[in-house]
Amino acid sequence: MTSAEKPARVNANAVIVEPETLALAWSSEPLPEGASTPPTLGDAMPLAEQIGAAAAIADALADGQPRHLATDVVSTNRGSMALVVSVYPLPDGRALLLSENTWRSGRKTPYDEDAEPRRRRRRY
Repeated sequence: MTSAEKPARVNANAVIVEPETLALAWSSEPLPEGASTPPTLGDAMPLAEQIGAAAAIADALADGQPRHLATDVVSTNRGSMALVVSVYPLPDGRALLLSENTWRSGRKTPYDEDAEPRRRRRRY
């Protein structure tokens, strides 16, 4: 198999969710074996409950504004692998969730609220 024939690795997933039942109306990725019938948001995104996806869906549909959630999945000294989820209300009353696994640098920027002043290292 040449590199052109290999499927591209994608770290993102999109799902459309029915807000009342959190049932999936559509998913960009195949669901894991053993998913409930009908499949739910928890089947497509196992951390949905921990990051508060259901509340974000309700809030986004209530006021029509998108919501953005993030949580660290694996942390190291140099950064963390994070799950970042955006929730968008759709005109038909359902919600579109875009999720991505992404690397976040461990170095804080001056714009972070809890950023500590950086000290210069001495070189000997």
